[in-house]
Amino acid sequence: NQLSSAALDAFDLPAFIREDFHALQSQRQLGKPGTQPSDLRWTTPSGDLESLGDFRGEGWLVALVVQANSPSAAAERQVFNRIAERFEDRRRDVKFVVLSIDGKEQLWQSTLRARASRKERTRWLGAVPERWDEWGIASVPMVVALDPAGRISRQVHSLPSQGLLPELGAALR
Repeated sequence: NQLSSAALDAFDLPAFIREDFHALQSQRQLGKPGTQPSDLRWTTPSGDLESLGDFRGEGWLVALVVQANSPSAAAERQVFNRIAERFEDRRRDVKFVVLSIDGKEQLWQSTLRARASRKERTRWLGAVPERWDEWGIASVPMVVALDPAGRISRQVHSLPSQGLLPELGAALR
């Protein structure tokens, strides 16, 4: 990044090239730890739209990103729900959500039917790659956590089966 900037400064390039380069640099920062996604809206199981800000509250938000028909997402979802139950009984400053990026409503309904219980908070983000970029969603399943300031966490990011619980414990101390 510094090398690219130095190279651009060394040459007398047209303004539009400099502007495009700076726009590309900004775009590449989307979804990185430390960045703050915009306040998006998602669909609840009842079909209502809900604001991330209204849902999230003041504390941490831990999201497990899933898609229907993903066996690994289904397995991670079970572990995620056990972790969520464990924390939500003791901590009011942490919320857990299963975030579906299914592309079609039929698949979203399949994700809903796969809930272990109605206690699972499941929301539909949909197949909108721009939203995925802001959240840093690059694969399924995936964990994205927002800290109390609303930034993507550097500390909490592991899949439930690969270390989410200890990461949460360390971050909440």
